[in-house]
Amino acid sequence: MNASQAFREQRMGSNMMTPKFEGYVEGNDRFVELSSGRGIDDEPIFGVTVLVLVDGEVKRDWEAGERLSKMFFSLREARSYAASLVK
Repeated sequence: MNASQAFREQRMGSNMMTPKFEGYVEGNDRFVELSSGRGIDDEPIFGVTVLVLVDGEVKRDWEAGERLSKMFFSLREARSYAASLVK
């Protein structure tokens, strides 16, 4: 299974705050989606959404007992964080 399949399996639609898809990274039993959008004051924001593979089943991070999904105000920081999750 790859990240695209994992997110489709969870039926995760666009996030209303960060609807623009930026890419996936995967590894370490984690599937990570990076997305972007505009904040309340029209500032750029970036979302990192995490799914976790547990005993062959894809779960949202909080369902697996982890709170890994986050929002950032910098694309560089969001990419760095996403990459750190799959090492």
